[in-house]
Amino acid sequence: MSIFEVVITYPAGLSATPTDYGPRSIPSQILESWIEKGSITDTAASRSTFVDFGALRQRIRDTAGLPPGWDSGIAGPMSTEAIQNAISLVNALESARISPSKVIPTCDDSILIRYHLHNQTIEWEFFCDGDNVRVQIEPDGTKSYSEVRADQIGDYI
Repeated sequence: MSIFEVVITYPAGLSATPTDYGPRSIPSQILESWIEKGSITDTAASRSTFVDFGALRQRIRDTAGLPPGWDSGIAGPMSTEAIQNAISLVNALESARISPSKVIPTCDDSILIRYHLHNQTIEWEFFCDGDNVRVQIEPDGTKSYSEVRADQIGDYI
């Protein structure tokens, strides 16, 4: 099984709201990737040495080759900056032995990476325009957003 698979995120008639995955609106269909092969995911923490981080980095690089309109809309390939920033996070996660549970190139021209740590869900979005947003979701659903400079990504693990 490859890391990237096409999945319809929401059933027909439902759509995402701007706060579902971050501060920007995301259309109802996104290309999702699940890291299932060899990965152990726990809601308290995603710590595993079984994820092939090299393959994950390559899959993120491959998003540069997405064709225009890959989402049946106007989404295009991911920018070099978004890819580099997403790979910086993957490198930091690998060093901390934290396995991401989801990697998503979105219709909102970003790469989203999610992992779980200390009963929290952490989501990062790396936008093609260079913005990097970290969302911390508490067990009660409360979300806090932080914009993070590229050189600070490793400091937020």
